[in-house]
This record gives sequence, C-alpha cells and structure tokens, in this order.
Amino acid sequence: MKNSNKNTKTGGNVTKSILAVLAASLLYGIMPIFVKELLREGMRSECIVAWRFGTALIICAVIVWAKGYPVRISPKQAVTSAAAGILGFGLTASLLAASYNNISVGLATMLHFSYPLFVLLYECVIEHKKIGLLRMVSVIFIVSGLALMIDLSASNGNVWKGTLCALLSGISYAYYVLTNRKSSLAQMNSFSSMLYILLFGSAFFIGKTTIKNTFSLPPTLRSWILAVSLGFFCTVLALYFLIYGIRNLGASNASLLNVAEPLTSLFAGIIVYQDVLDWKMGLGCALIITAVALISISGTRTDQNRKERIADDS
Repeated sequence: MKNSNKNTKTGGNVTKSILAVLAASLLYGIMPIFVKELLREGMRSECIVAWRFGTALIICAVIVWAKGYPVRISPKQAVTSAAAGILGFGLTASLLAASYNNISVGLATMLHFSYPLFVLLYECVIEHKKIGLLRMVSVIFIVSGLALMIDLSASNGNVWKGTLCALLSGISYAYYVLTNRKSSLAQMNSFSSMLYILLFGSAFFIGKTTIKNTFSLPPTLRSWILAVSLGFFCTVLALYFLIYGIRNLGASNASLLNVAEPLTSLFAGIIVYQDVLDWKMGLGCALIITAVALISISGTRTDQNRKERIADDS
C-alpha cells in the first residue's frame, strides 16, 4: 500500500514537472510577441531589454528574500555573473529583439536555436570531447536546417541584418549556457545566481541606454502592461517553471520537452502576424527541432551511463 502511494506521488510529481516545463516553453515561446509589440509601440530593443531585466530583477529579489535563499557571492562569482548577465543573457535578449525588427519571429527563434551547435563545437574543439553518433547527426541536421532557412538570394539588407542578429544570439546564448554549466555559478542556488545575472545585466543596459539617451518610459498603458508582463511571465515565471521541471526530470529530459519553445514562437508568428511558412522553412524547422531532441536524448543516455558507472564502482 505504501509503495502504491509512493508510486502515485512520484507519478504526480512527474506529471507536474512535465506540465511545468511545457508551461516554461510556452512562456518563452510567446516572448517574441511581447518584444515585437513593444518595438511597434516605439521602444528600442536595448531599452526593452533594460525594462525586462529591471522588472525581472525586482521580482527575483522578492522571491530570493521571501524564500531566504543565500545571497553571499565571491569575487569570482561576481565577475562570472557580470559576464553571464551582459555578454550572455543580456546580449542574447538584445540581439533577438533587434532581429524581430527585420525578420519573422518564427525564423528568428529557429535561427537562435542553433545554440546547441555552438555548445557542441566548444566541447569538441576546446574540451576535446567525443561528440558521439547522435550528436554528430544533430550537427548535420542543424547545419542543414540553417541552410534551408537562410535565404542566400535575399537582396534586402534588413533581412541579412535580422538573420545575422539571430545567429549571433545563438552564439551568445551558447556562452550563457556554458557559463552556467561550467563556472562557479553552478554552485549557487538558481534564483540567487539569476538575481546577480539580472543585476549586472540590468545595470549595464540601463546605463547604456541612459548614456545614449535612448532610455524611455513605456509610452502607453498597453506598453506598460507588455513590459511588466515580459519581465514577470516570460522571464521569472518561465524560469521558475523550468527550474521546477529540471529538478524532478533532470536537465536532459527537461530540454527534450523544451523543443516546444521554438514551435510556440513559430505558430505564434503565423497566427498573430500571418508569417508565411513555405516548405523550405518547414523542413528547416523540423530538422533543427529534431536535432535539439537528439541532443537531449544523447544527454539523457550520458547521464544514465554515468549513474551506472558510479553504481558499478560502488
């Protein structure tokens, strides 16, 4: 009877975790809509990032205070947080916002999801890790998907600018992922590390927009609602759901479910902005989403093999 109750509870936690990750993917997936609407309201991309980070910082600080999470940080962690907040998370958000001005939100999100390719290249070239068959196939899929989606015949300079910004956001986000995974930040509570990442990121972008005289208040009530919602729903709440899912499912399994994010952005763009999805775009999207799934499956197998080796050694 006890085992039955335990299994039921475990099954319930797994279901909640799956729903949490899917909710995070949905919130991250609709984020481009909030950003693009703020751009249409007349706000600049860097100013949007400043408002997003500033709002999220306040909310995250309240959560850290309410939960009593540790806030002590070493000088090394402070430097890493600054780099992650400015060159990683912040630069990614800024580049993506700039790309939405020139290409569709679906295409921008798909190009951004090239970041697993750059993570794998770093691990292969710098860390000399073996990629493995599944990851090798995923690299081929990502490259093929990008080749299909990028319009090499485009003569419009704005299209190339948007494409380049979206691809560069993949590189900056790969840096952010590697920083959180490999650095001293991995030893911190997730919300505590996010607090400092948002602190440095918001300070940089608020300072930058103030110096450039591009910082502005949201011009309308609608833009105020969009700006606050972007910080709360698409940053802090999405992160909370994602962390909850990762803790119960594991990072690899959670990232497998996270393929719903680019699909959400793709369909949101089609529904809200009537973005056109031709066969090349559709096939390229399918290849990239499959590649992300393969990378996640590969990570799951690696975790299982590691656990088995530990069990055998003990």
